[in-house]
Amino acid sequence: MNPIDIAVFVILIAGFIWGFSKGFIYMIFSLLAIIAGVFASGKLAPLIMPYIFGDQPSQVGYIVIFIVVFIVIYFIVKKLTYLILDVVEFLELEWLDSLLGGVIGLAQFLIIAGVLVNLAQGTGLLQLIPQDNEIKFAYVVSATSRNVIDFIAGNIGQVKI
Repeated sequence: MNPIDIAVFVILIAGFIWGFSKGFIYMIFSLLAIIAGVFASGKLAPLIMPYIFGDQPSQVGYIVIFIVVFIVIYFIVKKLTYLILDVVEFLELEWLDSLLGGVIGLAQFLIIAGVLVNLAQGTGLLQLIPQDNEIKFAYVVSATSRNVIDFIAGNIGQVKI
């Protein structure tokens, strides 16, 4: 393996270790907390604005309300996370939580590593490496990352198997 393939492999192992240490529930609910916070802020901020600022539209006021609602929703979802983690601990399923967290961490870092390889390839940085014709694993990760991103984005027709 050449240095680029080794670096990509190390990134993927780091992703698995990171996800394994955090656990599936923590990682999923962290993402859910952000999504719920943004969604609720976008829906609730316009409804709250008239009660605080009356008929005077205020960009700064909207931003402040958006941030406050986001923080409140984020912390509510995070508290729910800790409740669910207590249930998992009670049921003695921490091993499954950690293992699935490792898979999620690996998937996240696979996407990140693939994007980095795509950027390096697109900018010509990979061609500067003397052994660029020996790179194999990094290109597989890059192609897999592109397929995952296309799948998530809804471009299922572009996914190559």
